[in-house]
Amino acid sequence: MFTADWVVDALCRGEDPEIFFPELGLGASRYSLRQSIAIAKTVCRRCPVQPLCLDAALARNESQGVWGGVHFGQTRSGVRDEMRRLRGVDMIRSFEHGTESGAKRHGRDGEKPCPACRNAARAAGRRRKTEMRRQAQP
Repeated sequence: MFTADWVVDALCRGEDPEIFFPELGLGASRYSLRQSIAIAKTVCRRCPVQPLCLDAALARNESQGVWGGVHFGQTRSGVRDEMRRLRGVDMIRSFEHGTESGAKRHGRDGEKPCPACRNAARAAGRRRKTEMRRQAQP
């Protein structure tokens, strides 16, 4: 299944697969969904190849299981939030904060703009309004 060299060093190799794929469990599971995810994330936090695992899961467009410390059996925004927490906002989506386009990007991502982006968008709006007034004067 895996051909990557980093898989040999993964800590999850000796663990119960049911922990990493709780949604696919058949019948009565030994673990609750939350318990499985928490255990899997604990293993991932200690794993030396965690970033490589996450990158591989993203490349394969995984939709189930815990990969690289992120639970992929949730909404896209949930996955995006977990990745932000692990890697930092600017590594996941590269845009410049404190700009009008940054405020628009926050809106497209379904979140409230950060204060720097919100202030930049307000200032740009005021500049446009002032320019329109100047053009309207005879």
